[in-house]
Amino acid sequence: MDDDQLKLDLYKIIGVTTTASENEIKKAYRKKALSCHPDKNPDNPKATKLFLQLSKALEVLTDKPARAAYDKIVYPRIQAKFRAEELNSKPKKFKYYPEARVEAFRQARQEALRRPMEARQEALKRLMRARQEAFRRSLEARQEVCRRLREGRQEAFRKSLEARHEEFRRLRDARQEAFRRSLEAREEAIRR
Repeated sequence: MDDDQLKLDLYKIIGVTTTASENEIKKAYRKKALSCHPDKNPDNPKATKLFLQLSKALEVLTDKPARAAYDKIVYPRIQAKFRAEELNSKPKKFKYYPEARVEAFRQARQEALRRPMEARQEALKRLMRARQEAFRRSLEARQEVCRRLREGRQEAFRKSLEARHEEFRRLRDARQEAFRRSLEAREEAIRR
């Protein structure tokens, strides 16, 4: 990285956040490069400089080791500089405009209250999803147990029904055999 890049906010030049993926960075680069390409702006001398900055920013931000070094060393320095400039400009505003100070305090307080509330809401959503998933699983397990129990009962009923049929068949066969023997005995008695 050269000295110019150490002073520039590469994310701001390309127009992405620090959490942007490599594809998002390339997409934003293409979009900006089309608008400031020297061939499309021949009479604008700043277009060439901006296009070169864009190219260098893309080179650093798409190279993982270079981006990691930039994020670790250079970017925090740039952010600290911007925060210092912002803090230096705020007292001047508040000195002459106390309403603005009150409004800024109110907004900061609302923001401070909003963040934990959003975190709680997100935690509640995750908890509800987990509970719903657990309930769904237990319901499926209960249904499976009921299905097995029903199948077991049906199988037991079928077996008892088959046993009864078998018993009735044996009883019928035994009666028919007894009737046949008694007929044979009568016929034998008649013959004698």
